[in-house]
Amino acid sequence: MQLDSALTRLRDLVHAAEIATGDPAVLSENWSEIDTLLKDVIAPALAGGGALPLGAEKISEVENLVRDIAALEQKLQLKLDAIATFVPQKSEDTKG
Repeated sequence: MQLDSALTRLRDLVHAAEIATGDPAVLSENWSEIDTLLKDVIAPALAGGGALPLGAEKISEVENLVRDIAALEQKLQLKLDAIATFVPQKSEDTKG
């Protein structure tokens, strides 16, 4: 049942990252845990079936989560690019 709990946690993390207010610490923690779950639980289960062979439903669930993560990562990258190109301008003092 480790896979089921990992998928549930992954789903929760993706949802939390989608609605995050942009707090870098929260996003960093979420991405770190997402990365760990993908590497340590999800990938081995997909590669070897874990302790039990994965059914089509579980494989589909994992594929959907991976798609959601990729879409979220793309949105965050676009935000990061927009922030990186933003250059604040000093307001000039028009007095005098």
